[in-house]
Amino acid sequence: MKSHVDRFESYLKSRGLDLTPNMQMVLDIVFREHRHFTLDELQEETRGRLKKEEVHDALHEMINAGLIRSVVLDDGRVQYEHVYGHAHHDHLICVECGTIVEFQDEKIEQLQRSIAEAHGFSMLGHALQIKGLCEKCRGKEPGYRPEFVHHPHDGDTHERMPLTMVSSGESVEVIQIHGGMAIRNRLAAMGLMEGDRVEVLANEFAGPVILRSRGTRLAIGQGMAHHILVRQAAGSESKGADRGTRA
Repeated sequence: MKSHVDRFESYLKSRGLDLTPNMQMVLDIVFREHRHFTLDELQEETRGRLKKEEVHDALHEMINAGLIRSVVLDDGRVQYEHVYGHAHHDHLICVECGTIVEFQDEKIEQLQRSIAEAHGFSMLGHALQIKGLCEKCRGKEPGYRPEFVHHPHDGDTHERMPLTMVSSGESVEVIQIHGGMAIRNRLAAMGLMEGDRVEVLANEFAGPVILRSRGTRLAIGQGMAHHILVRQAAGSESKGADRGTRA
């Protein structure tokens, strides 16, 4: 197996890019130890040498290179972990305090492979998250308010979720974009803004999310897609319904 540095350099070379000193710094910090971390925590570890946007861009490329993956919590926060060189594992996530527990179960792995084969699928990857309350938070009054869950005063009944949780073939409406002006401006330059209706063409939960917006195909990395809050588009309760309005 290639080292994580060689893997990243090969990926960047395939895109006509070089491993810059900034990307090397982020790569070194991420692979220093196996842990979950946020964008803000990682930016702090650069001791002010990199801006948050520079760290985010490096993480975006590392996700697409298959070196790390992101995990979205119920309050909308995103955590990252490096996965290259580690056995596949899944997560237990406490929706109250955000604790993440990693686990690996061969029976689950085999069952998913069997289901894929039964449907004629060649499985490229998967992500399993079991959400609930950890031992410390059990019995407490829940103090969380998941950002993508319907609030009664909103006047609609459609569940809100990050774009990364939308299945291929679904039409959704962009409700909110988190992450500051840098992400908003970057997505606006791509032609994606709040209020847009889009069709998710492909979402393998590993590579970029491929979608159609205003007649244009867009590829958005998993890291950035986590910042896009969506809900099911009106009139599209069944897959494929009424996709042509704006997408």
